[in-house]
Amino acid sequence: ITLRAFPKGNHVIIEVHDDGAGIDMNKVLLKARERKLIPEEQVLSKQEIIDLIFLPGLSTKAEVSEVSGRGVGMDVVKNKIAALGGFVDVETEVGKGAVFILTLPITLAIIKALLVNVSGETFAIPIASVAETMVVQPDEIQTIEGREILNVRGEMLSLLTVSDVFRLQQAVRDKFFVIIVGMGERRLGLIVDDVLGQHEIVIKSLGEYLSGIPGFAGAAEIGKHEIILVLDVEALMEESSLRRRMASKTEGT
Repeated sequence: ITLRAFPKGNHVIIEVHDDGAGIDMNKVLLKARERKLIPEEQVLSKQEIIDLIFLPGLSTKAEVSEVSGRGVGMDVVKNKIAALGGFVDVETEVGKGAVFILTLPITLAIIKALLVNVSGETFAIPIASVAETMVVQPDEIQTIEGREILNVRGEMLSLLTVSDVFRLQQAVRDKFFVIIVGMGERRLGLIVDDVLGQHEIVIKSLGEYLSGIPGFAGAAEIGKHEIILVLDVEALMEESSLRRRMASKTEGT
């Protein structure tokens, strides 16, 4: 096992390399279907198959032991890293091992955030998670297999309407802003009403009572005692994947 750590922009990259057997994509896909985690007919890309290892309950071990086979562990790692505002990616090749890449903000206290407006509410998105922003007309958004899609320079990008996730009333608009978040192949477009600009914020915990609410990484204070919620990008990406799986199951029935 080889461990590397180095800075990259506003992030710290931690890589864990191993020279084992790698991840068998076919085996992972088979187990996911056996456990009804994805529909039988759903076609997944290589990256989407790799991401299945982070689902709770998925294990390719034939027998359960004290340290493996229970389908817990990888989902905990992902959730902990997401709580810090980071990402985890995996690169693997059968017979040549795997690389686990952890991307974390260089500072966990003060971060730059993009402030956005959704149905009259202000939310913050960590800049470290933002790849780019776009202005989109409603007729540019397509619906394929029950999910909204945007063609971005020839590539199909999955979209998630933030107002839908938090059950906010969506205003009728002649244009929307799409905030593209994520890294590499794991990208998602968040549909918001407006972009308000950048702001340095200190993320504070929501406390034990509100900590279980999905979609929020914490809260921040801006201006004169104005409190805004900070979106959990990783959780929103999970929400998008869940909606896609649910849509595929519905079409399958």
